[in-house]
Amino acid sequence: MRRGLRRLSRRICRDQRGATGVEFALLIIPLLFLLMGIMEVSMQYFVSGALDAAVQRTARLIRTGQAHSQNMTISDIRSAMCSDILNLFDCSSNSYILVDTLDNLVAPTYALPVEANGDFISTATFELGNGHSYVMVRGYFQFAPLFNVFGALSPGLSNGKRLLVASALFRNEPF
Repeated sequence: MRRGLRRLSRRICRDQRGATGVEFALLIIPLLFLLMGIMEVSMQYFVSGALDAAVQRTARLIRTGQAHSQNMTISDIRSAMCSDILNLFDCSSNSYILVDTLDNLVAPTYALPVEANGDFISTATFELGNGHSYVMVRGYFQFAPLFNVFGALSPGLSNGKRLLVASALFRNEPF
């Protein structure tokens, strides 16, 4: 009886059928997690770059005096920013822009408009300033993750989205 068990165990250990399937099953989960993470980070960098470029172009409207001469409102500035972001994202309901005039450049205060519970605060400040004024433009975009692979690792808003921020600090040209 012992001899029969030894032969059976040797035969099972030498049998290689199904080894590829087992190895694939063990490696597919980490591989998929890695691929989804790469896609998630890539999309976040893409959206962040699009937001940064849109805020820079919008800040140029203020810096050169075009927004002042056209009597643009905060909604006009926001729609100008959204027109520069690709139509892949819902900018109208997920974006927010602040325009503040600074008295001097000594340590301007900067705080995220997020409450302790993760709710987004949407109190608008809109001061275009005059010629030679220091102006800070901050654009916020609520980005919905594709797969939420890193959900436990990165803090988000209470609605499950991530907050991306782009800012521009400049001195207005004389106008």
